[in-house]
Amino acid sequence: MKKILTALRNLPLVAASAALILSILLCFMNVVTRKLFSFTFNGFDAMMTLCFGYTVFVGSAAAYEKGMHYGVDVLVSALPAGAKAAAKVALDVVMVVVMVCGTYLSVVLSVNALGKTMEGLNIPYFWYDLAAVIGFGYSTVFSLEFLWRDVRALRAPASDPKGGAAA
Repeated sequence: MKKILTALRNLPLVAASAALILSILLCFMNVVTRKLFSFTFNGFDAMMTLCFGYTVFVGSAAAYEKGMHYGVDVLVSALPAGAKAAAKVALDVVMVVVMVCGTYLSVVLSVNALGKTMEGLNIPYFWYDLAAVIGFGYSTVFSLEFLWRDVRALRAPASDPKGGAAA
């Protein structure tokens, strides 16, 4: 069970990496065939766009989970330890709300895109927009996880070495 959870947790990183590699390979192949044989593969541009969507949205969720997004914490860093922990919880709540809204809006976008097809691939835009659903969905789960962790840290006694409030 633990291996399955680890695999699911790492899925955004693996999917975004695979999409990036595939996008680079498709672009390289198109450049080589254009220069050497004066033609390009039909649909490769659309496929690269599809891969780009997964790289951006799903990759963003992977970066969020690893804490790799930039942030400016000038105000929070000036607060005392207890207020810092409370500010982290408040920011976590804001992130949960933002990610839930993003997930909802991306689901609506995906459902509305079912009738529209991508030029060159002749597949519904749903598959492109699904990247946003996956990215925001994973980010929502990670936001809830961060909120749970920070609430537990806020509620733990400061002298508790196992789960004291973060300084």
